[in-house]
Amino acid sequence: MKVKFNLEFSYNNSFFAIFELITIIIIIVSLYKIENDLSCNCANNPLKKGLKNWFIFLIIYNIIFFFAVVFSLLYHNDYLILTLMTIHIIIFIITLVMFVRLFIYIKYLKDNCSCAYNGKEKYIYYYLIIYFSLILFLFFYSLVALFIFLLYFK
Repeated sequence: MKVKFNLEFSYNNSFFAIFELITIIIIIVSLYKIENDLSCNCANNPLKKGLKNWFIFLIIYNIIFFFAVVFSLLYHNDYLILTLMTIHIIIFIITLVMFVRLFIYIKYLKDNCSCAYNGKEKYIYYYLIIYFSLILFLFFYSLVALFIFLLYFK
């Protein structure tokens, strides 16, 4: 069975990848700063457990994923691409869960810990609101499209 993939690399995709990478680095730096700030005890909350490690893993994973996709495209290995996409979907779902955890932690800082809530955390907070809004919009848009499709081809 031959599976055909058409992956197009464009400047827009590169821009969003770089924007995502910068945001993840800001998240890691923020969590590292909060973790090492001994004067701010209210930030030491179990909500942040594992967040920094996940986002470090995510950067490493994205670098490896990029090279694996390039390798699979160069050698036209469709099964490797399918495997990579399956792994990528699993990582995406886990990342959504970690973003929810991060949002809850940043919301906790915003409400209860003013010494750890500054510019980076405000950026992360509003970034996550926009991110979740887009995810919900795409989810509901997909449901409406599916509903229209089912009605049309009844």
